[in-house]
Amino acid sequence: MIGDLERPDHHHLEAGDQCAFFGEYTPGEGWKHSSTNNLILNLKKVPRTTRNTAQWPHKLAAIRDAAAAIRANLDPQRMATTLLVPIPSSKTAAHPDYDPRMLHVGESVGAPFCCAELLRTVIDRAALHGSAERRDPEALAATMACEAHLLAPGVERILLIDDMITTGCSFRACRNIIADQWPSMPVFGLFISRRVLPNPFAAFTDLIP
Repeated sequence: MIGDLERPDHHHLEAGDQCAFFGEYTPGEGWKHSSTNNLILNLKKVPRTTRNTAQWPHKLAAIRDAAAAIRANLDPQRMATTLLVPIPSSKTAAHPDYDPRMLHVGESVGAPFCCAELLRTVIDRAALHGSAERRDPEALAATMACEAHLLAPGVERILLIDDMITTGCSFRACRNIIADQWPSMPVFGLFISRRVLPNPFAAFTDLIP
C-alpha cells in the first residue's frame, strides 16, 4: 500500500486514498535496472511503432504478466462485486498512438474479474509520465468522459488500474469523476508500479564517511 512514507512522492493523493502497487519504476535507468523497469518499458511500447516487429511479443508478454500479478493478489470471491476500471490512456481512440494497454490487462485478468472502460479520453493530451507540464486533476478530468451505462448492477466497489502512478493526478481525476456520478461508491487504486525519482544527492552521500 502507498502509506505515509510513499505518499509525498505522489502529492495529489490524499490521506484517505487507498492505493497499492507491485513494484518501483526508476525513470532514466533503462530496462536492465530492475524487473519492474523491464515490465513497464515493455508495457508502454507504442503499438504504432512496434506492432509486427520483434518488440511486439515483449509487449504482449508484459500485458499477460501484469494481468497475472493482479489476478494473484486479489480475492476472487470479493472481486465478483468489484469492477476493474483502467485509467484512460492519454490519447483518444482515433489517435494513431492510442494504446489501450490497461484495458487489455484488465480483460486478461479473466473471470470472475470484470473489467469495463468506464472512463475514456475525449481530448488528446501529452502523456503525464513523459511531460514536464504540471496538471491538476480538474483539468485532467475535463479531458475524460464517463460511460455510466457500463456500470453493471451489483457492483459495490471500483478498482482503478494503471501501469504507473507518478503524481497521483490521474487517480485523483478519475476518482473525482466517479464520485460525481456515484457519491457513495468506494474507489481504490492498483498500480503495476510507482515512480521513484533518483536521489539527486546520492553521489554526495556516498562520499560521506
